[in-house]
Amino acid sequence: MRLFILLIAILLSNISCRIATVEQQNLSCKVCSEVLNLSTFQGAVLEAYTHIQFNDDWRSADSLLRSTIQRFKSSLIIDSLVYFSCAYLTLPELSGNNLLFTKELVMELERSASSVKNPQLQAILHFALNHYYYHTFDALKSFNHAHKLVSLNAMEAGDMKVLEHIALGRAHERAIDYKSALKNFLEGYYIAEEIQITFYRSFILGVLSDFYNRNNLHEKAYEYKLVSLDLLANDSISYYFSLLHKLEYVRKINKDGTFNLSEFKEVVNYSKRFSIKRLSVYAFAFLRTSFLDANKAPELYKLYSEQYPEELEQFKIIDSDNYFKFMAAYHEFSGKPDSAEYYFQKVIKAYSQSNAGFGNIYSLYLRYGDFKVRMGDQKLALKAYLLSFEAVNHLNNTKHQLIAAKKLKDIYVASNQGNEAVQFIQIFHSLQDRADSLQHDRDIVKMELENGAQILQLQKRLETEQLHKVHQNQYNLIAVFIGLVLFILLAAVQLHVPIWIIRTLGFLFFIFLFEFFIIKLDKQIHHLTHEVPWKLFTLKVVLFSMLLPLHHWLEKIVVHYLVEKRASGGRLIKFNFQIISDWFQKWNKPG
Repeated sequence: MRLFILLIAILLSNISCRIATVEQQNLSCKVCSEVLNLSTFQGAVLEAYTHIQFNDDWRSADSLLRSTIQRFKSSLIIDSLVYFSCAYLTLPELSGNNLLFTKELVMELERSASSVKNPQLQAILHFALNHYYYHTFDALKSFNHAHKLVSLNAMEAGDMKVLEHIALGRAHERAIDYKSALKNFLEGYYIAEEIQITFYRSFILGVLSDFYNRNNLHEKAYEYKLVSLDLLANDSISYYFSLLHKLEYVRKINKDGTFNLSEFKEVVNYSKRFSIKRLSVYAFAFLRTSFLDANKAPELYKLYSEQYPEELEQFKIIDSDNYFKFMAAYHEFSGKPDSAEYYFQKVIKAYSQSNAGFGNIYSLYLRYGDFKVRMGDQKLALKAYLLSFEAVNHLNNTKHQLIAAKKLKDIYVASNQGNEAVQFIQIFHSLQDRADSLQHDRDIVKMELENGAQILQLQKRLETEQLHKVHQNQYNLIAVFIGLVLFILLAAVQLHVPIWIIRTLGFLFFIFLFEFFIIKLDKQIHHLTHEVPWKLFTLKVVLFSMLLPLHHWLEKIVVHYLVEKRASGGRLIKFNFQIISDWFQKWNKPG
């Protein structure tokens, strides 16, 4: 079952930045190479992971994994081909960038599904395809592979059930059935808590946190992220990505968009210390978004100039489009609208020439529209907001659709354009109802409360079981200690030590033995008497009246015997080697 760990660890490093530690990756690679007998496994997948995680270089990772996949494809090694294809789908920023190859790969996996006989690999295949279709907004196919995963592992328990519920939850979310999605995620969370495997607990907590964030329930997202952070080693990559997520939720919860800047600096320092470029890129992207959304571009520029001048220069060279957007905001709020317009036009031109993604187009025209509103140019602002709304509709992101729709609603109302205003008022309220559906749904609240109560009850049971194990280990140690005292007592007689030592050891041995016997009986006594005081008193008086004379009698008999042996100079254990010699002679006689 540990075969799944690597692909889940890779899944943790997708766009939402939930990644596993390098130690987990190495462990998973070792297990996978043993199960699939892949000599190139560590060299291919780990190197691809390193290219992305430490170098933020998806192109090298793409080239490496594609060549590996082609090699296995030409050699017709189906299991290896399927595994590396799944790795390609679930490694961050590969399938989302090379769309043509990804579609070909998905078709190949769909065709190969019936040829895979290894049940673990079948599970990997269906989980990876469920993951892919979830991110491409194909609810039907996401459901298809989720159900195949469930049927494949119908008799399994534990960690596999966590993954089944995640797959089903994602499929329901794509079908806009948020209740069923949350129900599956919460059931997965309960199972993860029950099996007490930290990796799966952290994973499902991240899934829940992301789910609430996508549905604008930032307080709930923050709560689950805090629990997840407690499970992670505070020197791991995943901890600092999760910390960055926590800061994002805090920023959204606070109306002024503030967050703990010292925690941000911790993330940056960690990324510098271990040269984790991807973490650094995400951290500074978060910083820019936070300051720009709060209209604090001059403060951001000052922070960059004073504390991160090298990062500012790298940002200017490597990501010129976003740098121009930053400079546009900086010049606007520094009182230089002409310079701001100049930089906005540079970005618009660059996007038109480079076939930019819908997310980038949405963000650019939303900011440009805001700029034009502040400059009093309603006509160009309206045009920009329409382009932003058109782009965000391709993303199917309710939260961002709502933002763009509100901008359009407000500008149409302000400019007295009645028909268009009515249209976008209706669109806005429809999106608002969808966004608020989880916040005001009593069934959702009930599910949360019931799950919380179940988790609390489970945690109490696990704590009780853990305490029982600790107590049982202590009982075992006491038994070993008593046995050791007995051994020392017998050794003392054998070695003819002074008699007073033998008497002392004998006295202590019987004290320990009978006390151990009493504490082992104590629980049964309380159970039999149902904690009724007079029954406890009566039973214990009877028990001690029997045990005390027995204790004294046994001690007297045994110690007296041992002292006599010591006084007579005899030995407790006599080993007659002659007996063994006679036995061997008899054995070797002919006939």
